[in-house]
Amino acid sequence: MMTGSLDDPQKAVNISLWETREDMDNYYANDKDYSAFLDSLRPIIEQEIEKSGYTVFKLNLSG
Repeated sequence: MMTGSLDDPQKAVNISLWETREDMDNYYANDKDYSAFLDSLRPIIEQEIEKSGYTVFKLNLSG
């Protein structure tokens, strides 16, 4: 999912969900289309592209 900031048109966030960290690392290391996409963004981005990892926990709120 790609989102843009309403306050700063220079900011965007890409969110992706993976079953495992290994799946994510493998995708980013080997997917040539994604690498080409990131390279195509570099001329229009002022800051360096950052990658952060987070853990998603399932929360059951039903009674």
